[in-house]
Amino acid sequence: MIPPIADDNEGMYGGRLVPPLPPLPAPIAAVPTSRPGPAPSRARARPKQVITRLATDARCVGARQPARKDVTVRYATRRTATTTFTLQRRTGPGTVRSRCPARQPASRRERPAVYVTATARRGAAPRAVRGSRRLVRTRTEAAGTHRFAILRTFGVRSLKPGRYRLRIASRTSDDVRTPVRTVYLWVLKP
Repeated sequence: MIPPIADDNEGMYGGRLVPPLPPLPAPIAAVPTSRPGPAPSRARARPKQVITRLATDARCVGARQPARKDVTVRYATRRTATTTFTLQRRTGPGTVRSRCPARQPASRRERPAVYVTATARRGAAPRAVRGSRRLVRTRTEAAGTHRFAILRTFGVRSLKPGRYRLRIASRTSDDVRTPVRTVYLWVLKP
């Protein structure tokens, strides 16, 4: 036979041997079924283009048609900006042509390649002392339509045959940098 529990233990937990369970937490709110949008603090505003309507009158520099002796670039600016023009030459084999190539579809236009800033010889000093200068020009322009001839702007009579790209970077007066625009062209072998 089991001995009865003493009366002094009955008062500890109200007659039970284990402590009572804690109260249940407050009910959980219903979970929304739609996905929340992006966090507003992480969303970044993309800078607007300052340079618009970028076009050229030819794609090739050379003596044969449809190439031109100098390519003219036309563009418009939405507001006053300092614009930097950098002429870069593609390096590697197979970049020299004697005829202006046909237009390629957008998917095949430009494969990954290495471009370096083009250089030109300085002055009429002997070749050993001439050195070279990088083909980079910076201009400050008001809002409106602008144009320039590439060879004349960079002060060169000719360029080494190959594939080139003209990178146009602009910065507004309040120091906002806009995405770089690019124009590709060929300098043909004579």
